[in-house]
Amino acid sequence: GALGIEQLKKLPNFIKIRRQNAQIYLELFKNSDHFIIQEEIEHSSWFGFSFILKNSNKTKRNDLVKYLSSCQIEVRPIVSGNFLNKENLVLKHFDYTMHENINNSIHLHDNGLFVGNHHFDLKKELFYLKEKFDIFFSK
Repeated sequence: GALGIEQLKKLPNFIKIRRQNAQIYLELFKNSDHFIIQEEIEHSSWFGFSFILKNSNKTKRNDLVKYLSSCQIEVRPIVSGNFLNKENLVLKHFDYTMHENINNSIHLHDNGLFVGNHHFDLKKELFYLKEKFDIFFSK
């Protein structure tokens, strides 16, 4: 508990720096022809940065993820996957219903990716990410 109390004292500055990183992210990617990026609603701590490929398909996303990995850039799915996927073993344990279709969820799953934010300055790393995106989409 004592360690946690001391760590909590650092939280306001951590959030401040994450928000500064987010401003760089927004500026670099706001006019992208290739992505839809997240927008801030209210006052976010910006855990990370999401990208949804425009006019794409699952293969293009997978190719991009492989390319970014080869550039030492780690990405994750925006969410943990499509729980309604037939192969999902979790659903057999739940009684659930689905309201209408899940086209947006499928699109997000197939075309989205997430890059983490940190509590230290990421300006250099975000410019590197932008450079690698530009190279990938120029091919």
